[in-house]
Amino acid sequence: IGFNRNVTVGGTFTLNDGTLVAGNGTYITLNAVSTSPGFQFFAETSTVEYRATPIPLVGFYNLVVNPSSGTANQTDGILVVANDFTLSTGKTLNCTTNDVMQVSRHFTNNGTVAPTGNCTLELTGAKDSVVTGTTAIGHLLVTKTNATDSVSFASSVTTQAGFTFTKGAATLGSGVILQLAAGGTVGDGSGSDD
Repeated sequence: IGFNRNVTVGGTFTLNDGTLVAGNGTYITLNAVSTSPGFQFFAETSTVEYRATPIPLVGFYNLVVNPSSGTANQTDGILVVANDFTLSTGKTLNCTTNDVMQVSRHFTNNGTVAPTGNCTLELTGAKDSVVTGTTAIGHLLVTKTNATDSVSFASSVTTQAGFTFTKGAATLGSGVILQLAAGGTVGDGSGSDD
């Protein structure tokens, strides 16, 4: 199944052992989803507004988590977002201790990641990243591709469980505070420790 236009699925979107292709630049709103383990998703450069729960680990380009119930659960594992991740205002994303949100570009948290000590936000890849919103996260892991790839903090960030910064260049906006949990590490000799 392929979408080349903006689509809102009002009922339950069911896909078993198939492939969903979201065309470049499309905006897809999914209110309820039923998939089988054989389901595959090719995001190209689309945005998916996910209003259901749990969020499947299928890989997204841009992901907007905006659950109708107010709370979404991340499926256990690594949620890969190749570009931008947004948690909508007033919404909650529940995680377990093994959950990772792997984001290649911007991370906007206008909701609550809960419990904050469990989730790991990993900023990865060669794209410059900006972290904004009312962000409190469990563990912040920065593993950019190059020492010159920037991670800009436009909002104050508190890490509850840890902080690891191995490669990239961090910048803080005016008045921004980066409050790190005890035991975090900055740099391992392979990247920028600035």
